[in-house]
Amino acid sequence: MGLRAAFARKAWFGFAPYPRARELCRDQRDYGIGGEETWWSSYASTDATQKAIASYQAREPRNVEMSDGSVTVRHEDRKVLSIHAVAPADYPACGNTPRPGEQTVLVVSQLFRRR
Repeated sequence: MGLRAAFARKAWFGFAPYPRARELCRDQRDYGIGGEETWWSSYASTDATQKAIASYQAREPRNVEMSDGSVTVRHEDRKVLSIHAVAPADYPACGNTPRPGEQTVLVVSQLFRRR
């Protein structure tokens, strides 16, 4: 695996990066109660949301959770990929927004416990 591919996998917390997804937010942090910290990054795609969902369902059928408005893929309960339609904007944001024509937002996150 080349250096660029290795970095892309790390940036997506072990999830396969979605093809041609454009980065919106990188290395964002949210602090929770009890010493929890969530790092997250988000990406936008011109693909339809259902196409992105189908891609991850095919790769990881046992890890996919369907819910109202989004789909979640989990690794070890601490690493999460969520797939959302651009509208309504029910995903975390950092001020960068999807461009016209982008239909899907993918958010990857990992939960850490601060010491």
